[in-house]
Amino acid sequence: MCARPTPGPAQNSGCSFCSTDGSTRGGASVVGKVGPDGQIVLDEERRPTIDVLASPPAITSRCFLDVSIGGRPAGKIVIELWGEVAPRAVENFRALCTGEKGYGYAGSSFYTVLSGLTVQGGQIAGGPYSGSGPSYAGPTFAHDNYAIRHNTAGLVSMVNSGKGGGSGQSDSRFLIQLAPSWALPRPTTFFFWAGDAGFLDGRYEAFGRVAEGMEVVRKLEAVPVSGTKNRPLEPCSIDAAGELPRAAS
Repeated sequence: MCARPTPGPAQNSGCSFCSTDGSTRGGASVVGKVGPDGQIVLDEERRPTIDVLASPPAITSRCFLDVSIGGRPAGKIVIELWGEVAPRAVENFRALCTGEKGYGYAGSSFYTVLSGLTVQGGQIAGGPYSGSGPSYAGPTFAHDNYAIRHNTAGLVSMVNSGKGGGSGQSDSRFLIQLAPSWALPRPTTFFFWAGDAGFLDGRYEAFGRVAEGMEVVRKLEAVPVSGTKNRPLEPCSIDAAGELPRAAS
């Protein structure tokens, strides 16, 4: 069962990581075990080893998303990508930003907002599953690893593709983390609280971080939502996307 608390008035309701019958999604049953304190202990190969706050990975490319909310320009999000750590995920995101495959993020939307946890975007028509979009290399691509710890707001990760969320595959969809894992108290029973982004460790592959425009992400977080899938009540569109020159080191 999901231990996320009942949302208060300042939080969006619902949980995209749990099914309506309370069974877990996101691969929790296959990536680790529940320890004596109720925390999930990840399998060895899924334990993150990189703290980007202590040792930031090398920036190999930079991309941007121009966002509008309700048809009004909201600003630009600039994302630094770490291709030496996550080469497939970075190339997927970069190619979908440029549109060089003949399809990409321009014209897609942010489709789910979980206040205090993530905003999710990048649905492109023609994906392998309902509500998904094709990756740069076909319907899906395999994750590189789960090396980056989800311990800071602004991290960008791939959304898992396929039923259950533990496939180790991704398509076009991505998420932006809204809170560090220590922002709220950790759960004492199985799963996670709103704000407990450490839940993402071992399940979602992080590959970059918002370098500019976190205020735009906060605008997306503030959009009212509806239904169990937390769909924004206003269109949250990616009007344009592309690649930027790397900043001078």
